[in-house]
Amino acid sequence: MWFGIGVVGGAHLLSDNSFLTHLATGRLILDGQVPHGDPYTFTAAGRPWVVQSWLFSLVDAGVEKLVGAWFLRLVLGVVMGLLLAAVWRLSRPARSVVGRVAVTAMAATVGLGYWNERPQTVAFLLLAVGLIVVVEQRNSWWLFPLFALWVNLHGSWPVGLVVVALVLVRRVIAERRVSVSETTAGALSLSGCVVGAALSPYGIDLLTFPLRLLGRSDVLRYIVEWQRPELLDPITLVLVAQVGLAAWVFRRDRSWGWVPLVVVMVGLVATGRRNLPLASLALVPVVAPAFSRLGSLRVGAALPPRMRAVAGMAIVLAAGVGVAAMPNDYDLGPYPTTAVDWMESHELVARDDVRVAHPDYVGNYLEWRYGAEAHAYLDDRAEVLDVELMSSYVEVLLSGKGDWREVLDRDRIDVVVWPAGKKLGRALSSAGDWRVAHRSTDGSGVAWVVACRAGSEIEVRCR
Repeated sequence: MWFGIGVVGGAHLLSDNSFLTHLATGRLILDGQVPHGDPYTFTAAGRPWVVQSWLFSLVDAGVEKLVGAWFLRLVLGVVMGLLLAAVWRLSRPARSVVGRVAVTAMAATVGLGYWNERPQTVAFLLLAVGLIVVVEQRNSWWLFPLFALWVNLHGSWPVGLVVVALVLVRRVIAERRVSVSETTAGALSLSGCVVGAALSPYGIDLLTFPLRLLGRSDVLRYIVEWQRPELLDPITLVLVAQVGLAAWVFRRDRSWGWVPLVVVMVGLVATGRRNLPLASLALVPVVAPAFSRLGSLRVGAALPPRMRAVAGMAIVLAAGVGVAAMPNDYDLGPYPTTAVDWMESHELVARDDVRVAHPDYVGNYLEWRYGAEAHAYLDDRAEVLDVELMSSYVEVLLSGKGDWREVLDRDRIDVVVWPAGKKLGRALSSAGDWRVAHRSTDGSGVAWVVACRAGSEIEVRCR
C-alpha cells in the first residue's frame, strides 16, 4: 500500500525549478561536457562549480533521451514508493497496524514538501536503507556501495554518515562495548564516500563541497530552505511531536542510547528547514516504540518474496500505463513560457549580446530550455551565486525596495521579464526609461511583462 502511494504520488508532472537545471546539466554531461565552471549565467560565467548531483543529472538525462520524460516520471515514482516502503519497514518497533501507520504518516507528512523530483529524494531513500542496515544489524558491507553512490548523488551524505555513526553509538551504549561490527560499519561507510568521490569527475572536491557550501552563509541566509524553520509551522510541529515522543520513550524504556541522535537531529534542524525531512526520517526507529501498545491489530506475516515482487511490478506497470497515456510530462504553468516564446522570436533571449533580468526560478527554466546558451541572470544554485548579486536581487528587485534602476544599471540589463503584479513589474510599466513591449499570462494565471531599456540598441528588437 505504501509503495503504491509513493509510486502514484511520485510520478507527478515535472515542474520543480531545481530539477530543470539538474536535467539541463545531465544533458551537458551526456554530450561529454562535464561542467567545472558555471555554464549558464552571465553574472557567474566560468565561476568554479562542483556539480554535487552529477550522477543524478546524468541518469535523468539518459532516461529522458533513451525512453522519454514519461519514464523519468515513473522512475521517480518508484524511488518515492521505495522510500515510503522503507519508512514502513523502519516502523516495525511500533508493532500494531495503527501504530506503524501513525509513525509512517508522520515522516511522510514532514517530507511532503521535500519528497519531489530533486536528487534529495534519492538521498532520503539511501538514508532509510542505511538505517535499516544498521538498526536491524544487516551485513555492514551494504554501507560501502550505499555511500559510494550517495556521495555522487547529493551533498547530504555527511548527514548520513552522522546518522549511521550515532546509531552505532547507541548500540555501543546498549552493549557497553565496542565490537568489530560497529568498527567495520563505520569504516565501510567512510571508505564508500572516499572511493565514490575518487571515481567521480570531481574527485576530492565532492568531499569538500558540503563544507565549502556551508561556508557561504552570507548567501545561504537569503535562501528560504536554508533559514531556520518557524516553530508554529505545521511541518515543524510534527517534528516537535516526534521529538516529544522520543523523549517519552527514553524515560519509559530507559533507552538513553538514542539521546545523542535526537539531540544532533534537533541541532541540525535549527540550522535550516531543509534538514527537517532528514531529521524526521532519522527519528522513525526512535519514535516507533512509543506506538507499540496502540491498537490490538498486529501486522501479519510478510508475503512471500515472489508475491511481493509480482505485486510491486503490477503497481509499477499500472502506474506506467497511466503516466505514458498522459499528454504532458511537464507542468510549466509557473514559468513565463509565452513571454519567452515572444522573446525568442524577437532575438531577446539566450543571446550573448542581450542581458535579461528575471526571477531566479525563471533562470532554471531558461537553462532547461536553452542549456549552456541560456545566458541567464541567476538561478537557485547557492554555490555559484555572488553575495552582492543575491543581496540586490532579494533586497531590491524582489522586495521592490531600494533603487531598482541602480541594480539594473550596474548589471547592464537590457531586458526584464517579471511578474506584472509584483512591485518591479508595476514600476517598469510606469517608468519612462523602460518600455513594456509584451504582456502575457502563464498557465497558472500569473501575468508577465517584458520590458526593454528605452533608447537602447536592443529596443529596436522589442517592436
